[in-house]
Amino acid sequence: MNKFIYTALLLCTIFACKSKAKEGEIAAEEKIRIHGDTIILNKEQIRNADIQLSFPGEQNLRQTLQASGLVDVPPQSLVSVSAPMGGYLKSTRLMQGMRVARGQVIAVLEDPSYVQLQEDYLSARAKMQYAKADMERQKDLRESNATSTKSYQLALSEYNQLQVQIQSLAEKLRIINIRPESVSLNNITRRVNIYAPISGFVSKVNVNIGKYVNASEVMFELTDPNDLHAAINIFEKDIMRFKPGMKGTVWVSNDPDKKYPVSVLLVSKNLNDNRSAVVYCQFLNASQNLIPGMFLNAEFDVLNYQSKAVPEHAVVHFEGNDYVFVANNDSTFVMTGVQTGAAADGFVSLKTDSLFNKRIVINGAFNLLGAMKGGEEE
Repeated sequence: MNKFIYTALLLCTIFACKSKAKEGEIAAEEKIRIHGDTIILNKEQIRNADIQLSFPGEQNLRQTLQASGLVDVPPQSLVSVSAPMGGYLKSTRLMQGMRVARGQVIAVLEDPSYVQLQEDYLSARAKMQYAKADMERQKDLRESNATSTKSYQLALSEYNQLQVQIQSLAEKLRIINIRPESVSLNNITRRVNIYAPISGFVSKVNVNIGKYVNASEVMFELTDPNDLHAAINIFEKDIMRFKPGMKGTVWVSNDPDKKYPVSVLLVSKNLNDNRSAVVYCQFLNASQNLIPGMFLNAEFDVLNYQSKAVPEHAVVHFEGNDYVFVANNDSTFVMTGVQTGAAADGFVSLKTDSLFNKRIVINGAFNLLGAMKGGEEE
């Protein structure tokens, strides 16, 4: 403010006449007195300037930030179920939203390739019996010099190759959920079961009865609801205020009365095209009604602590610095530099602890500044 604005403020507040003096005259006792950073007022001037005093008080400074995001799940809690080998879907009862338990049969596939795999396994085992016997016979003959070392080595190689083949076929059977030890001449099946790899609920069903399912095709998607998290988008200017462990609340748009407390798990280290980053939050008591992809509103306490504070209008700004007026007595006020902290809910924290036990002008500080800088020093 320039001197003229301060003078106008001074005339409107401080120099209001207290009596019926002649027009254009101001009683001598109504003039303010200024000594450096000190201003002295009489009772009439204090009343006209609406001066109020108070000690800095303990305040809970709370500042919130609003944001939005989605219900999300980490990769390990969202499972795509496929068939390791292609086949026709013979049966399934899954519907979207249905709950499943880990190890539960969720589909049955049928295909001739399953039969062929079991046949190859049984054939390899049968050949193994002969290969083992031949290898042992060639070994005995070599030791008695009745055959060449080469014949023994060929028999041993055939035996080893069959071992590898049997082990490989057994693993293929396990992949399609057939136990190799259960396969026999009288127990060959054309069907295989698909089991739920996790407990949770069905989020997608992409197949129907009779459809041929390729090995690369996703049949179902299962979600573990116990590991849901909130993915909240925070703009670049606010991202530095978020740390792991920070608390907040989220709610679904169509049910704003139901609040879910969350805790920050991870702050993304890259910005999106809209100059925002994702903050991943853990639900502290997630509801089974939450579904991945649901839109969320969020609120976080970016500032929440106890501090000595005064009302914001008790602090005045002049030439780039902050000041408060400290009362030496009921009529003398000293303009004093102050260090301030965070501001919230109409209060600003004080970092200058020497002022904690001082009476401070909490109302009328701008009037005093106007009077001091618009008047003349005595």
